[in-house]
Amino acid sequence: MSRIGDILHKLRGLITKPGTKPSDYEISRLYSLFSSQPRHRALDPQSLNQFHEAISKHPAIGDALLSAAKCTTDTALLLAAAETCIVRGRYDQAIDLLEGARYLNPQDLPITDSIFRARHYKTTGRVNRVGHELADYFCFFPFVYLSLTRGGGCYCCCCSWLPQSIGNAYRDDFDGVWNSPAIESIRAGIIDGSFSFCDKLSCYMIMLGLLPRRDSLPAYINAKVQSLAPEIREHVRRTASEIPTIGTVMPFRPFFVNLANDPVCNLYCASCRQDKIIPDATELHRIEEATDNVVIPLLKTAAVVELSGAGDPFASRSCMRLLAAINANDFPALKLVLMTNGNLLSSELWGRFRNLEGRVASINISIDAATQHTYSLLRRGGDFDTVIKNARFAAQLYRQGRIENLKLCYVIQRENFTEMKDFVSLAREIGASQVHFQNLANFTFTQEQYADKAVHLPAHPLHAQLRQIIKDPIFDDPMIILEAK
Repeated sequence: MSRIGDILHKLRGLITKPGTKPSDYEISRLYSLFSSQPRHRALDPQSLNQFHEAISKHPAIGDALLSAAKCTTDTALLLAAAETCIVRGRYDQAIDLLEGARYLNPQDLPITDSIFRARHYKTTGRVNRVGHELADYFCFFPFVYLSLTRGGGCYCCCCSWLPQSIGNAYRDDFDGVWNSPAIESIRAGIIDGSFSFCDKLSCYMIMLGLLPRRDSLPAYINAKVQSLAPEIREHVRRTASEIPTIGTVMPFRPFFVNLANDPVCNLYCASCRQDKIIPDATELHRIEEATDNVVIPLLKTAAVVELSGAGDPFASRSCMRLLAAINANDFPALKLVLMTNGNLLSSELWGRFRNLEGRVASINISIDAATQHTYSLLRRGGDFDTVIKNARFAAQLYRQGRIENLKLCYVIQRENFTEMKDFVSLAREIGASQVHFQNLANFTFTQEQYADKAVHLPAHPLHAQLRQIIKDPIFDDPMIILEAK
């Protein structure tokens, strides 16, 4: 007998109350809603509603699911049992059932979506429009944002928040990628309020309640465009105001571009890579080709470009060439976000890029530590004293108005979470304008390694200690973005 057959046989055997025997078909159909679910998207609202209605109609199936879930690691069973708990208003029980599964499957969207739903109903005290818990909110990312990753993969959000690829810019026509069937499905999920491709427990816009409400989008758009260059501000404002009613096909190219296709870096941090990445000549050539044929045409009409989400822009030949090429004629409205480990960001290097004066929206420096010892563990190949010196130089640029923002970044993990308060103090002393505490994403680890390091996960043995630390009033400062909250 197959695994599914074994489970269905067990469920039939657990339904013992007289007069409550649903058909084998009914049991099989409800279990299959979860067992056949792809891992990269949440269960669709229609299926969820069918399940909730069936559990309300046949309580015996719900009882059997809960009994079967007591000693199983079967994800489909755990999901079905958790949704049964949600139907019955047992939100804490639903969360407990799934946190263990999430511990080893942190980016399984049906799991994270079910946990999000249980937390949402626990907070609001009511179940309303199952599967559309975010229907009152909107997200512009899939309509205006492109992330280009290594090998040409394209995403319309951070790939750890929304892991569905929308195509490949190295192989395919870009306009086809930008309106591919994959991205149309993602956009449809935003429009209908299901956010079905979004990891709702990873996206800090969702977690921290930063998504704009649909009934206040004009004010949100007006506030956001103020930081853009005057040459493009009105165009973005007008176009963004039309997005909620345009549909799933965008008649314009992305305004915000993240370049994460070049992995070249002077460090090899464990949270990003296990060893140094040295692309061969073929890959470097493809990166250069993509810079000329894909990236530069995109940036000529873009508002903001982020460099880089994969390596370090100051270690990358293609990024350095791109930075040097930016000029007022070809890129009249472009602003930059420079994401760097900071080791190469010296005053001498900055002096080579006078063309960037007034164009840098933010310098984001990843440090991940408040002490030399912890830094040496996590930022392999870097030097703590050097990065702090260069962060002070970046703070000087910020004070002088030569860059608009200085963000210091810190990926929370087992080795460094006890230094978070010290890092806030260090950031204030340096003169940063923002501190971003990020939850650890799994780019390089085995599931077991990730489970050991990811203290932000509630099932982690040190999670309670993290929760106690972040209760400190020091984290209430508006300059701090704290995803773990």
